[in-house]
Amino acid sequence: MQHFDDLSPGEIAALLRRFIDERVAAMAEHRSYLNYRQRKRIATITDVRMEREYEQDRNLIEFLEYLEREAKKAL
Repeated sequence: MQHFDDLSPGEIAALLRRFIDERVAAMAEHRSYLNYRQRKRIATITDVRMEREYEQDRNLIEFLEYLEREAKKAL
């Protein structure tokens, strides 16, 4: 396994983009599920927890996109 110290800024940016894309896809599925449950008026404590996790994922994605931009600047 490579360490980040061994990677070029371009490689880091590419890894970040891949991870961001995977998280965005997972979030879309997550959002779709939550919307379905809200339409059916099915709400549980798990849904509330999932909503919080969705918000945390959004914040993580914003941070990772910032890191990706910074890595690209270093090219």
